[in-house]
Formats: sequence, structure tokens, C-alpha cells
Amino acid sequence: MPTSDERQSDPEGLISQVVKIVETARDDLNGSLGTVISYNVERNRYSVNVWLQNVPQIFSLKPGNLIKASAIEKAKYSAQNMFSEFQRLQKDPRVRDQIRTMYQSSQRFLPSFLSPERFALLSMLLFILGIKFLGLSKMFMLLSLLSLPIVVSLEDIQRGTDMKSIVRNFPKNLRKTVVQTTGFTGVSEKVALVGFAIVVCLSIKILVTNPTPLPRQMTRPPTPVDASSMNSFSAEDMYKLGYDDGIEKKSFGTSLPAEASLILPSEQQGLDANLEGGFDSADDINWQYNSPSPPNSPSSRFGTASMLSLFHLGRTVKNLATGPDGRLNPQIFVANARMMEPMQMGLVGLSAYGLLKAFF
Repeated sequence: MPTSDERQSDPEGLISQVVKIVETARDDLNGSLGTVISYNVERNRYSVNVWLQNVPQIFSLKPGNLIKASAIEKAKYSAQNMFSEFQRLQKDPRVRDQIRTMYQSSQRFLPSFLSPERFALLSMLLFILGIKFLGLSKMFMLLSLLSLPIVVSLEDIQRGTDMKSIVRNFPKNLRKTVVQTTGFTGVSEKVALVGFAIVVCLSIKILVTNPTPLPRQMTRPPTPVDASSMNSFSAEDMYKLGYDDGIEKKSFGTSLPAEASLILPSEQQGLDANLEGGFDSADDINWQYNSPSPPNSPSSRFGTASMLSLFHLGRTVKNLATGPDGRLNPQIFVANARMMEPMQMGLVGLSAYGLLKAFF
């Protein structure tokens, strides 16, 4: 329950929410979507950030002019923000200068016969082939694994540092990246390298492990007669023997060689019954064969979903247990865990179930 001070600073609970603007004097503003930034208690107005003509603008509006956006409107607002941000970055001269610098830096790392454009086309071709042979999920994992060292050493690459210096500075840059990403300040360079090696090993294991095929039903015909034992009988000979038996009113198969009657004992009676009844009960013969399920080892079930569950659990535990000083505190973890939202608790439960399912 919000306290009285919280209700006073945000009476409608709209701060940080996506809202829809309605019933204002400006027709161009009505129906627009924006994000509530703050609330002015003295004026009883909310400050809303709205993108108009691809330019962010701040408006001060009354609570009656704002309603919470629906899920579809939130998705539309996010797409509009991404498109507007892309257009802004595209026109930003600083971004263009940075792209030009990265283009020139990439030329120093590529062979003389391979331009950046050809390298991009070759990478696209390899990406398509990788999706065909590895699958989409494994290909994205491979790209993430290959791009991780590049992201860690991006600052050195942009400065045009030589390869030896980039390799030498990699542990320091890796530790800085881990600290910025996770918030753990007590991480040493060795611990960061060990964690990086574990991630690489798990990723390689998933990439080289083939998924266990599911058992499927197979339809098998009756066991074929050995061809080597009937080489001396042609189709015409077999037909002639059967025809002569029919003329002499002998039972079916009397003159046929013994090898022709080598049918499975469990199916002989059904076949004889079908011959006598004119094949009216041919469906009674059970040709179905269920192949046995292959044994599944726990290690074969540890895949991409298990890694994502592991990362989500680790991230959640870190956020719940980290105190204001940046250190882990069990008491803070217990207090934050009790205040978790039901949706967040459900995601944690699904992640824990997916991780345990890989081992049990």
C-alpha cells in the first residue's frame, strides 16, 4: 500500500507510466502517447514527455487529461520511440563520425584483398549457411559468443590500438564490463576471466551437442524372404507353379518352394484367414512397431533454455540481494523477496523449474 507521502507526490500513480493524452485544447496533442516524468504538487500537474514530429517535448498536464495506455498502445509507443531514436541517431553528425572511424579501423584489421563491404557480404552468407546447418537459436548463440570479445574490447578497437595491446588489456576491460553490467564491484580480473571461460565452455557444449531425437512410430512390413535362397525361381516359374496348382485344384502354395512360406509365425494365421476370407480383414494384421525411447542423460538436456534460466535466476538474486553500498546482504534479499510482485515470482519459479528439469 502506498503511503500518504507517496500518494501526495503521485496521486494517480502515473509516474514512469505510458499514458494517453485526452481532452486538451490542442487537437494535435490529443491521442498522443507519452511517458510521465514527474508530478508538481503545487500546480497539480504531471510532466509528460511526448514525441511530436520526431522531437521530444515536455508538457505539463492535469491528471484528468491523462489515462493509462493499453498494452497495444504501449507497444505502439515503444515502436514509435525506437523509430524516432533511430532517425535522430541517423542524422546525428557525431554518430556519423563514429561510424566513419569504425569503418576506417576495420580496414586495418582486414586483409588488403577484403574490403569491409565484401566482409559484410561474406558474413551474411555464412550467417545464412549457419542457420541452415546449426539452426536459428544456435546461430544466434554463436554470434553472441563471437561478438562478446569485440564488445569488451570495443574502446581499444575504436582508438585504433594494435592487436597485442588489445589482448593484453582484455582482462582489465572484461572486469570493467562485468562491474558495469552486474554491479558487483569486488570482482577481480581472474574471477572475470574464469566466468568468461565458463560461459564459453557452456556455449561450445550446447553448440556441439545434437538434440536427442524424439521416438516415432515406424511401419514395418513383414520380414522379407531371403533373396539368396530363391535365386533359382523367377517370377514366371512361381506363377506357373501356382497356375498348375489351380488347374489341378490343389491347395494354395502346394508346389511353391519351402522358402516362399517363411513368414513370421505370429502373422501366418492372420494371413491365412485373409486368403480364405478374400482379404476382408487385412487391417487385423498389426504392422505397427514402436521403437524404444533412447536414454536421456541429464547433460543432454542442458541447453539454451537452461542457460537463460540460470542467467535470469542469477540476475534476480543479484538485484534482490544488492544493498545501497553495492554489496550482497542476505537480510536485504529476504526483505526484497517478500515484496516481489506475483508476475516476477512466477518468472522466477519458471526459471527454477526449467533449470531443475535439466538435471532431474
